[in-house]
Amino acid sequence: MNKPKLKMIQKKLFNKKKDDLWKEEWQDMPEFIQKDWKAYQEIKINFYNKEDVKAFAKLIGQKISRRTKYLWFPKMIISEGVKQKYIYKKKGKGA
Repeated sequence: MNKPKLKMIQKKLFNKKKDDLWKEEWQDMPEFIQKDWKAYQEIKINFYNKEDVKAFAKLIGQKISRRTKYLWFPKMIISEGVKQKYIYKKKGKGA
């Protein structure tokens, strides 16, 4: 494929006007700041037996099952906002 034809196809696929459509919808939206949830330090811990796992769980005050892959200390509290979602309903008939 020659370069002029490739450029024409790219213009059609990546029309700048279409790429900027979100800007029209994003007017007067509240500012969003994402907190950094990266761990300060990660430690892999090995246990010899089930009793050691139970003792460690009691020591840190958290439940640890065979399926536990990671945990936070102190225990991370998941906010209720995480369980919410936005539902858009069109105005007009049936709304």
